[in-house]
Amino acid sequence: TSTYHNFVQIKVESISKIEPEKVDLTDFLRRSEKAPEELLESYQKEAGQLNNPHLKQLLEKILQDQEIVRGLLIAPGGKLWHHNYVGGLLEHTLKIVEICKKACQLYELVDKDLLIAGALLHDLGKISQYEVSSFIDYSDEGRLIGHIVEGDRIVTEKIKDISDFPEELAMRLR
Repeated sequence: TSTYHNFVQIKVESISKIEPEKVDLTDFLRRSEKAPEELLESYQKEAGQLNNPHLKQLLEKILQDQEIVRGLLIAPGGKLWHHNYVGGLLEHTLKIVEICKKACQLYELVDKDLLIAGALLHDLGKISQYEVSSFIDYSDEGRLIGHIVEGDRIVTEKIKDISDFPEELAMRLR
């Protein structure tokens, strides 16, 4: 650096392109106070506590998909209004699970596994709704299709891989 007319001047002597996978997004964006891996572990724990074997198997299939897991680790919960930072989607989802657990304490007739599975999956489509780089913006898919349709597509696709998944349960979950 140097001073030019009482202003700091930065002189760039060399510059090189960095591959996107080598960039730490949190150098440019806010992130959850909890590490994304810790949030993912909590998500996995909630999924593992389901008693319904079909819903549990569905969540296992989702968590075996490395593309989905990568998306969960970085996706924001929103662009502007809530959880709009790296890891925000997982943090938001776990808050919804917490709310649903409290609702289950108040309403005995609620299908707890269905409600918790729904909470875990309700915003899954947001992994492709946003492009996360040096800022958060909507992807073309997010603008044109939306996270609800995309989330339903993901869930429906994974359900098709489970041979004995009950149709009524699939419909209720969707």
